[in-house]
Amino acid sequence: MKKFSSLFVVLLLMLASFTAGIEYPRGDVNYDGRADMDDLSCLINYLLNGTWPEDPVTPQTQTFTVNGVSFTMVAVEGGTFMMGDNDYSNEKPVHQVTLSSYSIGQTEVTQALWQAVMGSNPSQITGNMSHPVEKVSWNDCQTFIARLNELTGEHFRLPTEAEWEFAARGGNLSQGYKYAGSDNIDDVAWYSVNAYDVGSSSPDYGTHPVATKVPNELGLYDMSGNVFELCQDYYGSYSSEAQTNPTGADSTSLHVMRGGSWDLDTFCSRVSFRGNCGSFYADVRLGLRLVLSDESEHEYVDLGLPSGTLWATCNVGATAPEEYGDYFAWGETEPKEEYTWESYQWCNGSDTTLTKYCTNSIWGYQDFTDGKVELDLEDDAAYANWGSSWRMPTVEQLSELIDNCSWTWAARNGVYGLLLTGPNGNTLFLPAAGHLGNNMLKSANTDGIYWTRSLGNTGAYYALAFSFYSGGKQWWNIRRNGGLSVRAVRVP
Repeated sequence: MKKFSSLFVVLLLMLASFTAGIEYPRGDVNYDGRADMDDLSCLINYLLNGTWPEDPVTPQTQTFTVNGVSFTMVAVEGGTFMMGDNDYSNEKPVHQVTLSSYSIGQTEVTQALWQAVMGSNPSQITGNMSHPVEKVSWNDCQTFIARLNELTGEHFRLPTEAEWEFAARGGNLSQGYKYAGSDNIDDVAWYSVNAYDVGSSSPDYGTHPVATKVPNELGLYDMSGNVFELCQDYYGSYSSEAQTNPTGADSTSLHVMRGGSWDLDTFCSRVSFRGNCGSFYADVRLGLRLVLSDESEHEYVDLGLPSGTLWATCNVGATAPEEYGDYFAWGETEPKEEYTWESYQWCNGSDTTLTKYCTNSIWGYQDFTDGKVELDLEDDAAYANWGSSWRMPTVEQLSELIDNCSWTWAARNGVYGLLLTGPNGNTLFLPAAGHLGNNMLKSANTDGIYWTRSLGNTGAYYALAFSFYSGGKQWWNIRRNGGLSVRAVRVP
């Protein structure tokens, strides 16, 4: 009995003093965010069998600094998970979602970062700049992100709803918790009981500095509680179909917000809880968290096409489906200020002095001809800008897209374009981005014109493009020097 008592005392001392890595509670031997009897069992197993729990995987991080304020992004490895909760009407059906890799803010955007970017602080609860910024609308967030991207040269954005939930659940390291990082909400969240019910005279009333609770499996703080976090998506009902990189409803008057807040109960802090608000709505419980797409893996969607072709969800140069992105002359890989024959890379100043991609000497410089009718890889704008996994589409790929999808003229965030619905129910939005002639943008929000990889069939100074407007769609031979949009396809 004395020997057992001594062993028990030793175990308790070890449990009380042990700290696993950083940011885990003292005595959390198995890295589940709690110090409890499960940790004691791990210690006993170690003494009896020599087996110790493996160290937790530490996700990679990247820190950025803007006007003296630093913030950290945490890498989220892509994966597949079951999204939603069948116990609640707007959270069902539970459905399979597969996501590409991305990075997400370690914390909510703080008042300090907002001030550094925007020059002002809209928050109602002030006095400590490490609190999350609040009283910001979805539209305000878009302005903030645009300025942040200008300052950093990066492509930050709001998370999609699926990206938010995957990260809140812990990504591929998920332990299946009800809240973001624990089944015990007090470990991980500022919510009504500890931040609102205490009364307005208490120093604990309201939002709290970020990263003062236990993080989740990915090392992310406050994904339950503190402030709601806006998502990029429109709010809408879930589909039961398996999805890859979903981007939400096509168009509604509401946007998704996630995570609960300091003045609401435990129900709203669950990882599957869905809220919504209008684009102009701003409130003391509403903030944001940033996402940075993995540069090596732009988002794409599987439309269920016969060939299995995967289409990018955004134009080259864009960070959201409704953004126009960059404009390219055919066979060029960089946008520019003027789109004229004088500035075109593959001629000597006119449409009859071509120096590449010329099938007849009457259009070639000094009778030049090379017989090329498809772009070389180095002249492919998608490949040059997005890497080896991407290409401009062939005529066959664009034809398959149009022939196998239903299409409607639709708007996203006030931008009109072609909404295509694939055989499997997934959608793709092509904005009516118009085109650039000389240095003037023409027909924006009225017409969409997208390059293929192929020369036209009426002369080598033309290339083939797909065009659409509210009343129809067609193939066009377009002069190669014009600036058109590019929507990429992914190489398997």
